[in-house]
Amino acid sequence: MKKTILFNWKSNPQSWGDATKLLGIIKSRPEFLRKYDVFVACPFVYLERLAKDKKIKAVAQNCLWEKLGGPFTGEISSLMLKNLGCDYVLVGHSERKNLFRETDEIINKKLLAALAGGLKVFLFFGEKQESTSWQNVLAQLAGFLKEIRIKDFSNITFVYEPAYAVSTSGGKRLSAQEAEKKIGLAKGFLKKKFKIDPVVIYGGSVDAYNFLEYAENKRIQGFVIGRASLNPRQLEKIISKT
Repeated sequence: MKKTILFNWKSNPQSWGDATKLLGIIKSRPEFLRKYDVFVACPFVYLERLAKDKKIKAVAQNCLWEKLGGPFTGEISSLMLKNLGCDYVLVGHSERKNLFRETDEIINKKLLAALAGGLKVFLFFGEKQESTSWQNVLAQLAGFLKEIRIKDFSNITFVYEPAYAVSTSGGKRLSAQEAEKKIGLAKGFLKKKFKIDPVVIYGGSVDAYNFLEYAENKRIQGFVIGRASLNPRQLEKIISKT
């Protein structure tokens, strides 16, 4: 099974021309695309064009909590994304929680709407602060998954993302060994509670300098690369380490 690499561009870059330069770097080494299952979470304005790419999977960064849309100015429904040709969406990213005050209930509703709209979901979970107890993390995760049908779990990739390790929060890095331990705990919880064998990847300040540490860890099934995916030099270094 290929490892997953999810490049998260956040609210960047500022033009499609700059976006194509980054995509060009990612596609410059065919061996990289053969080795990894590559996703790019890009702003809505680039989704339609990226969704036509046959080598990289396009991911929406957000969706509405109502599958069919409605009177929600500025929001995008899961069916809109699906009809656009986009099959994946992020739900629960720490920046959505911290900056946009998304609660566990909102994240649960977004997850249900995304799955109902036929999307596959990258579901983020993890500690807000280093001192957060692991039991609180598991309670959060259970709250996200309320009313999820067993058959829908195959459409969820879990992303363990300790918010304090994200670059925009100061980026206190976790070693691959630390991330592996926490991922193992989450997998054990999900297996016991829901009788599933989940895919859990890691997100938190992965860049060109620690990329191989995570890539070579056999128990980490993939990872998210944020800020480094917008830096052409760092991106080239990552791609070259295939």
